[in-house]
Amino acid sequence: MKTGTIARIGAAGFVVTALALSLVQLNEPASTATQTVVITGDEVDPLRAELRRCRSIGQVAASDTRCLRAWAEQRSRFFMGVQQATGSDFGEAEPVASATMDGGAAANSDVATPSPSPVQDGSN
Repeated sequence: MKTGTIARIGAAGFVVTALALSLVQLNEPASTATQTVVITGDEVDPLRAELRRCRSIGQVAASDTRCLRAWAEQRSRFFMGVQQATGSDFGEAEPVASATMDGGAAANSDVATPSPSPVQDGSN
């Protein structure tokens, strides 16, 4: 047999197998089992609840101080880990200065702010 004939037989076998598996999959009933997860009141994270609220209000969240504070806390948890970041509990954290729309970030008390550079008027 030539290699071209063998390749054609192999390709035809692949197509027939794919069609047979597709038909079997279509004939099976859809799985309707759902899993319900119940969270008790002790396990609810107030930060997660606030982040969900911020996600639900859309673009207004960019100017909402509670959302800005929640995002800052989430960043600190992400970068420092949950163990270190829980020292400033989200529910009792102090308010953070709001971010500006021109790319400024929310103020963070852990980071020193740079002093403004002197203005040069070009008269040197």
